[in-house]
Amino acid sequence: MGAQLSRPDTIALEARGIACSKQNMPRLATILTIYKRALTCMLGTTTALASTSCYSEGEKPLGVRGLLQRKDRVEVEPRVPDDWIGHELGVSPGTWRYAGKMTTFDGSGEISQPTQQPGDSDEVPPKLDAMMVGNSESGDMFEVEMSPEDLRTIAKALESIGYAAPTHRGEATSEEPEEKEKGWSGGVDNRTSRGLAYLNYPEDHWPYRTLGQLKPNNYGDSGTGHCSGAFVGSAGNSNTRYVLTAAHCLWAAETGEYYDPDFFPRQDSCQFQGGGNVPSCDPTPYGEWDTVDWVTWAYFVNECVGDHNLTDSCLVADIAVLKVNRVSGSFPGAIGFTYKTPDYLDARTKYMRGYPNCGGPGDPVFQCLNRTLYGDGALSINNGSYLIGDYPRLYKHTSDNSAGTSGANFYYENGGSTYAFGVHVGEGGCVGDTCGTYSGTARPIDEAMYDVMLSFMGL
Repeated sequence: MGAQLSRPDTIALEARGIACSKQNMPRLATILTIYKRALTCMLGTTTALASTSCYSEGEKPLGVRGLLQRKDRVEVEPRVPDDWIGHELGVSPGTWRYAGKMTTFDGSGEISQPTQQPGDSDEVPPKLDAMMVGNSESGDMFEVEMSPEDLRTIAKALESIGYAAPTHRGEATSEEPEEKEKGWSGGVDNRTSRGLAYLNYPEDHWPYRTLGQLKPNNYGDSGTGHCSGAFVGSAGNSNTRYVLTAAHCLWAAETGEYYDPDFFPRQDSCQFQGGGNVPSCDPTPYGEWDTVDWVTWAYFVNECVGDHNLTDSCLVADIAVLKVNRVSGSFPGAIGFTYKTPDYLDARTKYMRGYPNCGGPGDPVFQCLNRTLYGDGALSINNGSYLIGDYPRLYKHTSDNSAGTSGANFYYENGGSTYAFGVHVGEGGCVGDTCGTYSGTARPIDEAMYDVMLSFMGL
């Protein structure tokens, strides 16, 4: 998809054929302003250029620096390859509009992630009817509208050839099935390190080897991470794979700058709790994977990026898939992904594992080790909210969490196979021992997101 997501080479202007009469001058001026703004965003690379040219004066910035106002987005040719499966299935690639250019985080400021603002039960969730697709190399973003029927057709075709399935089956998970008192719900933190310092959790532990940490581009294996994620699905090859995470993990909360995140599966500090280095320990046993393209809901990019406090209206759209290329290391495998009803999930033993930042409130209480996987026992979820049909778009959950856990996958095992069913997106409006029974918020995969994920993998 990377080659397809190049900057638009043409912009269709209504100015063609409009007579240069006095009566038409206002219309021509408006069209030329739109053209100038779109061209500046496509060619501009500096923060100053993007931030002053891509918004109209007096308008509230939409979060992403370089994001065009929706009224200024110009339709372009769909960025789909010649061998796109949709051609064979007879479906339309939909309408693609150039949405602007991202400003990439240069590493000079602090890594910032948003906090969650507890939602109002009467809040009306947004209609998620368009996707946003971005390319890291060019910085270009495209708003894509496809019919749900066409997305479903593509998804079913790719599902039938195993795209949503895990790459490995029948491997033991060696998890703790028992429920524990959760905290910071209940005021107790039950997380323990799942790092390489412990014999129970070796480098090739399944599914821990599929889970990893996200970091801004070029931070390296020793740098600070800001989010979690997991390899999902069987699409791709040994050099190109897909990571499921939270959408807010792609951008800096305060500025809307794009992190261009790198993924480090089974990242580890290689340290013992209490001090000392783990002998012969590789902190990046499966290397580094660089984000090439990504997809999320357009609503999140349009309305939520750059906001420090995310309401439920943003959290229902806070889920993303990254297409990543191998920079070093090897592919460790991927868990499957699926969407299920609350009743189905309630009957399963469920887990969440993530990478706390170690430096803020709510961190694991016993010497939090940066760049190390943590987790507690099996978790519970509530009945969910903001339903579309039978499928909620938010759950409250009981798994211990803190900053850095965002994007961590929720998963369960069924018949020897492990499946992701959502991602952690927020702390539920509480921190540490101030949490109630449900200490966090999950954005599950619903049917619509499942179809988007598979369709993106088919590009």
